[in-house]
Amino acid sequence: MANGLIEDSYILENFDKALNDHYIKVYYQPVVRTISRKFCGFEALARWEDPDKGLLSPASFIGVLENNNLIHLLDSYIINEICHDLRYIINNSHPILPVSFNISRLDFESCDMFSTVDDAVNKYAIPKDLINIEITETAINADNQLVIAIIDKFKSAGYQVWMDDFGNGYSSLNALKDFNFDTLKIDMKFLSDLRPRSRAIIRAVVEMSKNIGMKTLAEGVETEEQYEFLKYIGCENVQGYLFSKPKPFNELLKELLDYPSISEGLWERKYYDSIGNVNVLSSAPFTFYKDDNSYGLKELDSIPLTIIEISEHGFDILYENDAFKAEIKTIGLVYQKEEIIEFIKKNLIVGNRVATLFAKTRVTGHEEITFAENGQYFILRTQLIANEETRYAVLFSFQNLTRSDASRHDRLDSLLRNIYSIYDSVYIFDLAKNIVEIPYLANNGASLQHTSVKTIDTIEEFTDTFIKNQIYPNDYHDLIKFLDFKDIRSRIHNSGRNFLNKYVRVIDIKGEYQWKICIATIAGKDEILILLRNADSNVVSLLNQNNDKSELENSSEISDSILWQSLIENSSIGIFWKDKDRKFLGANRTFLDYYGMDNIDRILNKNDEEVGWHVEPGPYKEDEERVIKEGFVTHEVPGHCIIRGIERNIIASKMPVYKNGSIVGLVGYFKDVTDLNEEKKKKDANIIDNLTGLMNVRGMMLELLRFSDAFEFNEQDFAIISLKVSNFDEVKKYLGQNISKIIVQKMANVLIKSFGNSATIGRFTGDEFIIVFQFTDEIEVEKTKNNILERISGIHSANGNSCTLYPVAGKAIYSKFMNVEETIKASQQDRYQAMLESMTNARSKK
Repeated sequence: MANGLIEDSYILENFDKALNDHYIKVYYQPVVRTISRKFCGFEALARWEDPDKGLLSPASFIGVLENNNLIHLLDSYIINEICHDLRYIINNSHPILPVSFNISRLDFESCDMFSTVDDAVNKYAIPKDLINIEITETAINADNQLVIAIIDKFKSAGYQVWMDDFGNGYSSLNALKDFNFDTLKIDMKFLSDLRPRSRAIIRAVVEMSKNIGMKTLAEGVETEEQYEFLKYIGCENVQGYLFSKPKPFNELLKELLDYPSISEGLWERKYYDSIGNVNVLSSAPFTFYKDDNSYGLKELDSIPLTIIEISEHGFDILYENDAFKAEIKTIGLVYQKEEIIEFIKKNLIVGNRVATLFAKTRVTGHEEITFAENGQYFILRTQLIANEETRYAVLFSFQNLTRSDASRHDRLDSLLRNIYSIYDSVYIFDLAKNIVEIPYLANNGASLQHTSVKTIDTIEEFTDTFIKNQIYPNDYHDLIKFLDFKDIRSRIHNSGRNFLNKYVRVIDIKGEYQWKICIATIAGKDEILILLRNADSNVVSLLNQNNDKSELENSSEISDSILWQSLIENSSIGIFWKDKDRKFLGANRTFLDYYGMDNIDRILNKNDEEVGWHVEPGPYKEDEERVIKEGFVTHEVPGHCIIRGIERNIIASKMPVYKNGSIVGLVGYFKDVTDLNEEKKKKDANIIDNLTGLMNVRGMMLELLRFSDAFEFNEQDFAIISLKVSNFDEVKKYLGQNISKIIVQKMANVLIKSFGNSATIGRFTGDEFIIVFQFTDEIEVEKTKNNILERISGIHSANGNSCTLYPVAGKAIYSKFMNVEETIKASQQDRYQAMLESMTNARSKK
């Protein structure tokens, strides 16, 4: 007891000196991404390197400081040291990763912890996504309302807030109900053993976290068995002595510089975060089993899952569950990662169609295919879960339905028969054997039927006899061209839809021609499947308008459909319509001619991204999603498209299409304004900033002359505010050129929303903006400047990327200088002075 008291007194007597002389150091323990095994962050831990006592662990001084209400001084010191270290890394362009640190329960009572953290972060101009706040369950239970308010403050400012030591107390679930955490840290005591009961609890915690939108991090990982288990159940991050003990800053930095591949970059962080959002346990019920010795819990995953990464180097499997390995065995393979990759790449889904499937998933987001091969049924499901320029990751499920479920095999046979019944005729063209097999003919007298039905014909006989006899003469050559088997496989492959279709008229039993849709798709290595069914009624109406006008000419009244058909066919503007998934359903002749298309087939059932005719498809997609999801109407939105290799300017309008009160798609029209805009473009080129649409330097100078004239004749004074982001060069380096442009655009939008029509706003260069406005008193000018700074610093993300902006602004009043150029210079000088003051002591180096 006496020794303990002496130790306590020593800590209390030497604490101030330890802070002032930096005996207390920040040690950093890496956080490791399970799926890549790379460093993805660090936890900051306090270590006391005492000249007399040696290295003191936190257990020897944290409790003493808490008992004497001094812990807030340590935590304030730690956050300043963290920011000091991060600033050194940023200044020297070293690899940088986020750092988390723990806030004590007593911090909430002893000081304004948010201001303490935020002041340190702002002092060193640290991006806020590099600082994660850990709060223990004991801190949460201290004063719920106070802690809720502080957590909300941290999150609103752009920080992540983590729950530390989950499971260490008795009310962890209540805490998750009441508080909005970004990450859950699982207490190391859970990992002291991996008995079935412990596994079940950890697994349930990870699944629960995914379901409420939280990431998971398990601390105290010491064995490969623990790591493999955590990776398997989808726990995104881990830390522990298996990977690294806590290390001093200089030692850790040297390791990062010597071995740069051990840590992930910014883009990898975003990429792997997206993969980590996948809940691989979502369909994994527990079932009891009995082995030779005891009862326990066995993890049975009902859906075989794997995560596949596709890059220029090929495929790689990042994750697979046991059910996937078992499913692979049903097709005669022993699970070896390299063999499975090769099998997926070369053999699955007839040749290389799996590569097409993945590529299509990258565009559409998800795909599903059911197919038969070698007498077995298979179903593939894909979901895009992460995407960046050089690679993307797909959640992939592969199930052999035949072997896993015999009854389902029977159901699929029945299902296929039902599918056949939708079609009038089904034909299989075997190109290698030069035969046509006819597995199905409907008995309705409205198909490509034979006068004497045969089961097998040669392709030539089928083409020369039956097609010629049954097809409307004007459609015959089109269908022959459509069924040109020399290149049909490549045309199907290049269609982006895995099928082709053609509308033709077929004679029925009464001797009348009916519109049919003929669909061609690949059925096997040398087989083409041809399906024939009735064309949809709305399509028939359009086809009749184009090809047989007798019905319309004999009509005695003008119906809505006639008006619509007349409008789309005679309009000089391009009209198009799409379904709820933004895929083209139709377009008028003006539209098709403008894009140089003979018919709608090139774009049918494709969206803009799949067609690829926009330079930047993002804005068009966003507009259309607003139309379909919100009922929004866009009017003459400017844009660009590529026509015959030349970029053209268009304006487009789009509106929702309703059916029974629900939006079922959209209709739109566009006009080419390239030539009309040339004169205006020439005029605007000298005064409009291309990136933001605001005035450029020249435009602002012209506007300032207008303001100075107003002062000369009406004595209406005006102010100039010069705005920049002090850390913009770092943001640009950190996030890249494209994201920095988006940030500049967001800044422009914030300024426009802030001022409306009450100010003239211009962009000079880079991130520098000039705001000019008339005012009543100088207090108003100062308030306006501070309001701008607050709004710009509130920008925390750009295109899904976290960012922290440190804006600085200066102001000047025209009447004090009586010269436009001098007033601008004065505002810029005032801004520069403000930046110098904000940088005081912020960029010191170790």
